[in-house]
Amino acid sequence: MDFKKMKKNARGVLKKHYWLFVMVCLFASMIGVDNTDAFARLRSALNVSVDVRNDVIYNSEAGLADIYYYVFGDEEEPDTYGTGKYKKIGPVELGRADGVFAKTINGITSGSFLVRLFYIINSFARSESAAVVIFLAIIILAAFFVWFFICRVVMVISRRLFLESRLYAVIPPGRISFLIRVRKWFHVAVILMCSFFVQLAWWFTIAGGFISYYAYILVPYIAAENPDIPAKEALRLSKTMMKGRKWKLFCMHLSFIGWKLLGLVTLGLLDTFYTVPYMTAFFGEFYAARRAEAIEEKLPGYEFLNDRYLFEYAEQETLYGAYADMLTDANVVEQPGARSRIGEFFASVFGIVLKTSKREKAWCEYEEDQIRRHTIEKVMQYEAYPRRLFTLPEKNISVRPENLHYIRHYSLSSIVIMFFAFSFVGWIWEVSIHLVEDGMFVNRGVMHGPWLPIYGSGALMILIVLNRFRKNPWLEFLLAIVLCGVVEYFTSWLLEVNHGGTKWWDYTGYFININGRICAEGLLVFGIGGMAVVYFLGPLLDNVLRRIRGRYIFPLCAILVIAFAIDMIYSHYHPNMGVGITDYGAKKIIDIVGYL
Repeated sequence: MDFKKMKKNARGVLKKHYWLFVMVCLFASMIGVDNTDAFARLRSALNVSVDVRNDVIYNSEAGLADIYYYVFGDEEEPDTYGTGKYKKIGPVELGRADGVFAKTINGITSGSFLVRLFYIINSFARSESAAVVIFLAIIILAAFFVWFFICRVVMVISRRLFLESRLYAVIPPGRISFLIRVRKWFHVAVILMCSFFVQLAWWFTIAGGFISYYAYILVPYIAAENPDIPAKEALRLSKTMMKGRKWKLFCMHLSFIGWKLLGLVTLGLLDTFYTVPYMTAFFGEFYAARRAEAIEEKLPGYEFLNDRYLFEYAEQETLYGAYADMLTDANVVEQPGARSRIGEFFASVFGIVLKTSKREKAWCEYEEDQIRRHTIEKVMQYEAYPRRLFTLPEKNISVRPENLHYIRHYSLSSIVIMFFAFSFVGWIWEVSIHLVEDGMFVNRGVMHGPWLPIYGSGALMILIVLNRFRKNPWLEFLLAIVLCGVVEYFTSWLLEVNHGGTKWWDYTGYFININGRICAEGLLVFGIGGMAVVYFLGPLLDNVLRRIRGRYIFPLCAILVIAFAIDMIYSHYHPNMGVGITDYGAKKIIDIVGYL
């Protein structure tokens, strides 16, 4: 086995699918199923503290041992409120304990969630001993289910994406759901569960645990190639394939030690953005090479390695046979008549038309048909994995309401109504967050009405400005994050300039924020929300609006625009301000007093 060639091939694959590898590896690290040391170093370097309140614990150094002593007999209570620490590099601040992500991660790693759950159970149980029993039972069952049936399965999905990326240039986002499509999610979870307990048993022999790690290291790859393989056969096949290769693979692990040391120097950033994806790509190359040897040597169980077209291109005749019904011209949607030049410009660039009509609907159907045919072309040109040649039949899970197509042109009336709809949803979202966290109603936003224009503006800009990128969901997601970041940052800056430095939101203390105006967590939420707007919420709402007659929709648009204009003018001179809106200092004092 030529390990130098494997590394070279791995670098080539990583270069071709860099951002896909980074996102998948980072997510796997965050949920604790793969390369957790990289994310742990990054989080530790950023000094993200633990936030546990409500008479339980508040200690930036709290760990599972501290929580155990607190729950089961520790008499000392911390007497400090604590604010956490953070590092700052120029305008970029690298977080502490604020934000949903930081609190969730810290809650899991420190065990504070377990403490909260214990006190909830204890309040309902008649005795503390009964509460302890119920508490432990729930924790064990919940942890067991989440770890084996969700987190561990993610590892197999990531392996599948990496294996497909070796040969094919296009990895559709839908490949993430391939285990659901073939209805083998539960079966794969059982395979990984068996592998875990077998390795756990070997760890009782000390040296045997280290050997078993490498003996069963190929199980996720085997399950990714053939999700239908029996668990016993998957373990036996991995053990057979790794016979005589464990020491060599261990040495290859050591060859990455230089990159690991550089990861320490860069506070885990190099691990996140290069070393971990690079190593993952290398192990994909290792599996492909060892698989080829296993088939050539006809090792016991090699017949389960049956996804041939995951590692080699299919013949043209085979592809034509599998996709014959989609290659016929019988169901081709004909191109409708041409629009005017101005109408064509706004429809093609921004996805906007003056009003909807049968002709515009025909254009949308034509464009969707072109996308479907383009996808088949990618398969026929060996740029995408031929799903129809997979060893298991895939079930179509795209159950959507009738005519819920994302390739469409929105009328001006739909644009206006959607602006107010998403602005109202944003207002509900922020009001709800403050109601849950602070226990008080706060009318969020600089304006007085039930709307937050930044949400409506962001949603429409994603629909309009990024209209031409809808055909590429991965690129649409990244561009939505960038676009929302620019809008949110300059909106915050403009409000501060026009109102003497007053802030209506402040992300100071959140993971990776810039001047407190934008943060990584918020941008990720905006990106996910933007995808929902483009591929589901926007089309769904537009379908509803198309059923409303113009004589009703136009007066409604006029009333909303007039009310919004009045509120905007009034708010310019009398902006909405107060505790929880702009006065963060007062809110912090209230929090501290409540805690004491």
